[in-house]
Amino acid sequence: GELYMQTGLEADAKEAFEKAHEIDDFREDIVNYLSLLDDMALYDVYETEHFIVKVDGDYDAVLLELVAAEAERIYSDVCTDFGHEPEVKTIIEIFPDHMDFSVRLTGRGWLGTVGACTGNVIVLVTPHEERGDFGTYNWANVLRHEFAHTVTLSATDNRIPHWYTEACAVWQQPDRQGFDAVAQLIAAVREDRLFQVKELDWGFVRPKRAGDRSLAYAQSEWILEYIIETQGYDKVTEMLVAFREGKTQTEVFAEVLGTSEHGFDLAFNKWAREQVEAWGFDTIPTDDLDKIATAVRRKPRDASLRATYAAVLYREGEYDKAKAEAEKALALDSRNAKALEVLSLVAMMSKDWDIALGYAQDLLMVDEHSGIAVRVMAAVFIEKRQWPLAVVALEQYQQRRPMDPFSYEQLAGVYTQLGYADKALPNLIELHQRSMTNPEYARRIAAIYNAAGEEALARHYYEQVTNIDPYETGTHEALAAIHRNAKRYGEAIASANRLVLLDDSAENRAKLAMVKFVAGKAEDDLAMVYAGRVEARRSVAMEADGDGGKVLRRIQTYLDENDPEGLLAADGPDEPETPDDEPAPADADDAEATDEGDAQ
Repeated sequence: GELYMQTGLEADAKEAFEKAHEIDDFREDIVNYLSLLDDMALYDVYETEHFIVKVDGDYDAVLLELVAAEAERIYSDVCTDFGHEPEVKTIIEIFPDHMDFSVRLTGRGWLGTVGACTGNVIVLVTPHEERGDFGTYNWANVLRHEFAHTVTLSATDNRIPHWYTEACAVWQQPDRQGFDAVAQLIAAVREDRLFQVKELDWGFVRPKRAGDRSLAYAQSEWILEYIIETQGYDKVTEMLVAFREGKTQTEVFAEVLGTSEHGFDLAFNKWAREQVEAWGFDTIPTDDLDKIATAVRRKPRDASLRATYAAVLYREGEYDKAKAEAEKALALDSRNAKALEVLSLVAMMSKDWDIALGYAQDLLMVDEHSGIAVRVMAAVFIEKRQWPLAVVALEQYQQRRPMDPFSYEQLAGVYTQLGYADKALPNLIELHQRSMTNPEYARRIAAIYNAAGEEALARHYYEQVTNIDPYETGTHEALAAIHRNAKRYGEAIASANRLVLLDDSAENRAKLAMVKFVAGKAEDDLAMVYAGRVEARRSVAMEADGDGGKVLRRIQTYLDENDPEGLLAADGPDEPETPDDEPAPADADDAEATDEGDAQ
């Protein structure tokens, strides 16, 4: 039964579980599976050329076509990248809460993730703020990640190492090297905690310490970047072919990459250290604290040793001790950059702004390329509300430490406050690209582009909002207006339909009616105009004095002129009917509005 579930043969799974239940009716997982399969039999299903999408229509109907469209959009990209197309359609199932999601995968309890792939089946939990235990998340990125698993598992006949399929899947994500992942990689390099490649699988399945699993994801993708950079992309697909042929990882590394696993580790670690330094961060090991303290006791007048000791103390959160050691180092060498770095940072943390600024300026005199100096200066100028100086310092810091979100966050805020939306824009885009989990960034970007008349870009970022929070009605309303104004009537109607799915109100029915009316007029499609009249009548039945009445009169006037006999009508008499206990619709304002304006 479990194997049938993993391969999407749910009817066969139910039959197997029923037989298992006859043998032992006290197994909780069997009862859970059977109950869930009964519920899933009622799910809405949408089938495309390459996918079968299933959702619980009572809760998540809004996701059905959104997910199907996104899946087809990414299909060619992912399959082309890995040189393989699955032989069967991929099943995508989205569950309305985390319990059903977990039961679908394990038969029991709680599973600490939002998406999983079992081959040709992809399972997701709703990205709903309240129903999903993890709240909103970027379901489109997770879908792309999981479909990469589907493709690489199929391409290797399930012979791919865990770390390599994860490397390929994370590499497919648009947010693959986010700020959090970068911070993990920097810490791992400093602390010499990078996994050996032959041990990397265990970081996923048997992590030894907190953070090991997330580090394993980040490092796996980093290894793939290293392979591509040093040996070319063809090696990625050559490795897939070799794994499909049944070769071991040791054989694949020797034959495809031309190195042993140990030799690969040495070369990768060297490259990783260089990457961290190129990002503007030091690679002094944190766990050398005792060793450095011993060295300082042996050579108390070595300014460099004391400054290094101060830097490690600062990283460990020992700020008072770090300050004392940095001051001693500076007394021995007034131009010691590391000591000035520590003192400027400690003063900034203590909000001693003038002292921090002084140390930072001294540091720039010693090291004109210092990232820490301009970071401290930016913080001081922001605190003092000296915006032009803050902008200069922030832009310098962004160049020197491009993988730190601080400059992007602050510049976006400062430029917005100063009214320079166009300059805030690239910073918001970077923040969105490096996280893609906060809909606010995408929403702000979309609003800026919309105000500037950049319709295509506004639409793209509103769609990014729906990838994170598809239940937010304002985004679907904005998309309906953008599509309608661009005369993409099919997309406009789809967005307006989603608006009604999420909030079936008289107001939203009126908006859907207006979109259908405008589409029907533009395309000389009376059937669509009549479909708009159906929605307008529903709006009036829900709220007699609402906008539905205005829309209905406009539609009826058009029909009286273009189909006076009502030959194409399929929705009953021309006058709207109302339930016996509802008042007849009151006359509404006859003021005309343009077709293009009414969608709002």
